[in-house]
Amino acid sequence: NLAQVTTTPPDGSVGTGKIAANAVTNAKIANSTIDLTTKTTGSLPIAQGGTGRTAELHSAWVLNPQISSPSDVYQVLTWAKDSESTTDNLNGTDVTMSNGVITFPSTGLYKLTIDMQGRHGSANVTYVGFQWYHSSDSGANFSIVWRRLDNCFAGAYFTSLSDFYYNVTNASTQRLRANLYTTAASGLVIDGGQGYTSTRLYISKES
Repeated sequence: NLAQVTTTPPDGSVGTGKIAANAVTNAKIANSTIDLTTKTTGSLPIAQGGTGRTAELHSAWVLNPQISSPSDVYQVLTWAKDSESTTDNLNGTDVTMSNGVITFPSTGLYKLTIDMQGRHGSANVTYVGFQWYHSSDSGANFSIVWRRLDNCFAGAYFTSLSDFYYNVTNASTQRLRANLYTTAASGLVIDGGQGYTSTRLYISKES
């Protein structure tokens, strides 16, 4: 009779080609074995406990310069990086600004939050706020897609906080900008500049 001999191969001697794909099951992997910080690429799906994101973008901007008695009731709001508020958390590429026009780094759903503060010293303002304008031809033409209005009493401040969601399906051609909207320009002030009372814009990428 021939004796049965069991041979144990040396460590590291079996290549992946010798292991059947269906042989590696969840039961074969010990708990707490996989380190997701080093063993994953791309994004971890939400169903598996991830965010579904490949990169996060949280970007803070301040209205600059301040608007005082604007000559145009639809003046474009222009922005500079905010040095005194929320620190940017950029795990990815930031948006770019050019004369108030926003260019997005990649496709996805973005949330844009405007925290506006302003005042008028001598007159009631029936409507004051801003409008979002969208372009699908790299900024050659814009059309209004959303408006947020408030009012202001003479000698008083007004504040407005609002979120707008914008779906970027073509980062090469889509642009966005915000314009002032008011029914009383003379004497109106929209706070801006690098200060704690200034109007701010926060941009985050949601997906």
